[in-house]
Amino acid sequence: MDYRNADGSLAEMCGNGTRVFAEYLRSRGLVASEQFAIATRAGVKEMVAVPHGWAVELGQWRLAREEEAERRGMDSVVQVHGSPDPLPALSLDLGNPHTVVALPPSVHLGSLELHEAPHVDPHPEHGSNVEFVHAIEHAHISMRVHERGSGETRSCGTGAAAAAIATWWWGGKPEGQLDWKVDVLGGTLGVHIKGDEVALSGPAQLVADGEVDLPQR
Repeated sequence: MDYRNADGSLAEMCGNGTRVFAEYLRSRGLVASEQFAIATRAGVKEMVAVPHGWAVELGQWRLAREEEAERRGMDSVVQVHGSPDPLPALSLDLGNPHTVVALPPSVHLGSLELHEAPHVDPHPEHGSNVEFVHAIEHAHISMRVHERGSGETRSCGTGAAAAAIATWWWGGKPEGQLDWKVDVLGGTLGVHIKGDEVALSGPAQLVADGEVDLPQR
């Protein structure tokens, strides 16, 4: 599977995209099994059918600047319309780049203006998806995301995983909080953290079909 952002730029992979791609393959009879692998620019991802959707093994995650993060609890700051002050953030690599912000109580998730890309300092070399997180209860968060090359989207699978990992990491990595619910504008996703690896699950539904005539070359 190859993936392009709305502006045409290439991305390493898309977590939700792999799940929708898996549903497309199943719906067209192109796979016979409910467990198979999809190759992406960020490596091979294992797919498993779950009720009403698919789960994907996203593989290893890591802190982008681990030494600074361990020392300060953050490694960057983000300025976004809707917050009067820059907000501390944590950078993660899930095969693609993410910057996660835990919003303070004084800043409401719905008040953020995400039509323009938030400013991340230091600026990641290849850009970053930026997730803004509000804690609901133990192992349950809500999130909005600005995706590089696409703007605000209704969901971001790797972003949901990054948001859950960052919240879990900030909370001291409790062993009893490994299964997370992440509410996004498009619904709810499941994230399972297992050490330095993470999996994503949720519904996958095809909503449209189309045909295109490609020019002769």
